[in-house]
Amino acid sequence: MYILYMDRTNLDVTWPRGEIEVTVSNARSTLPELIDQVRDGSTVYLSRYGKRVAALVPVDAAAYLEKVEDEYWSKRADEVMSSDPQFVPLDEAIADWEAQDAER
Repeated sequence: MYILYMDRTNLDVTWPRGEIEVTVSNARSTLPELIDQVRDGSTVYLSRYGKRVAALVPVDAAAYLEKVEDEYWSKRADEVMSSDPQFVPLDEAIADWEAQDAER
């Protein structure tokens, strides 16, 4: 994939699908066009002071990430419940999972 840096607010070009990087200030004035690009499958990275701070992604990509995260935490909760059926506060369970991940 490629990164396309936009430093003008006039989107008079049909952008190919892929990655687009735009400053937050430019995104304010071109948001409808950027949303069209995301709808067509591109990812738009928003940058501030040269660092990426956010991304606009297609809805199906965001839904997929939520699903993966839900599956991950469900699996981890099942592991805890099967190893020790007594109640464990969530913050302690998360700390335990993170410690186990660090050991792997």
